[in-house]
Amino acid sequence: MLLARTTAGVGLRTTFALLVVTSAAACAPSNAPQTAPSKGPSRNASAKSNASSSASTRAQEAAPLAEFRFDATRIVVEPCRFEEPLVSEKSLPLTSIARSKQHLYVADGSSKLGVYAVGAGCSLSLDKSVGTNGGLRGPREIATLSSANEGTVIASNGAFDGTLIRNDKVVGPCSHHYMAIHPSGAWGLGAFVGSDVEKFTVNGDKCTTAPWVLRNLGEDAARKGPFRNVNSISFGYGLALVGGILATERETRVVIGFDEAGTEQLRFGAEDVQSAGHFGWVHSVAECGGGFCVADGNYSRISVWTREGALIGAITMDRIFGTTVTRVLALASWDNDVIVGISARTSAGPTEARVVRLVFSKTAPASSK
Repeated sequence: MLLARTTAGVGLRTTFALLVVTSAAACAPSNAPQTAPSKGPSRNASAKSNASSSASTRAQEAAPLAEFRFDATRIVVEPCRFEEPLVSEKSLPLTSIARSKQHLYVADGSSKLGVYAVGAGCSLSLDKSVGTNGGLRGPREIATLSSANEGTVIASNGAFDGTLIRNDKVVGPCSHHYMAIHPSGAWGLGAFVGSDVEKFTVNGDKCTTAPWVLRNLGEDAARKGPFRNVNSISFGYGLALVGGILATERETRVVIGFDEAGTEQLRFGAEDVQSAGHFGWVHSVAECGGGFCVADGNYSRISVWTREGALIGAITMDRIFGTTVTRVLALASWDNDVIVGISARTSAGPTEARVVRLVFSKTAPASSK
């Protein structure tokens, strides 16, 4: 969930263009081992020998863009392709994505949501049985999306009321600010730039709010909690994952995992600006590969962490796409994998929306081979 509109900017207008990175030096993070990105012949070979494998089926549908190895973690970057035009002909920048059961919700900054079925090879097609030809509409522009396990989605405007959606149907207004909902669908957290973080509770088709532990962030004397500024709120493994700027002299960006009562359980993010684990801005956090993925639009990368908060490695997206400006703004967990919403452009070209899936698997560490 993105909390600052000024950092957003994903143009959602075009389908995906396949690019393959072949240079290891172009993509290697500074402090993590990695093999060279490849065209993925091993995945295609596997597909021929085992056509029933879902991973091999995806490889046959669309060639991987790149492959990364961080010790025992293997990540394949696969393109997702839209089978028809995106949310609308006059699409605004993509602002968020979220998973609701087997649908991928896509927000473009307008009041309309595209509801896509995800098929083989990460093909995305509008589910015409939902809403009006695969689209749902809220009362106001939609800036962020957050979803729970049982089919509840919160579409946030930020300044005004958000919209509660359940089982692909608009239910009604829900709270305000930028909101993230707990996987249970029963509660969540919301915040606005410079405002307190509030807890909201979902009771049927109504939402009620109450104060939480992070308050008076901009006031040194009255501040409650470690943050001077909250960038984003997500949920993972039952924790509220709050990304933000610490109220310290160096203003380090970190992700802190809180339980429902607001007690800190986990913290990660490097202070050293040269580290691949340093955050420029925490735009989104999601479960992936048994740990966490963090989208950092300022640094154009996705960092991968263990569930305990240890850095595994980082992927710089503009080096994959060959673009000069790439913003990684939105993540949606998809089983063990994660779907990523990206904005990319060259200095001479328009901004293009790109959606990829990071497919995680385990492999023998390089040192053991």
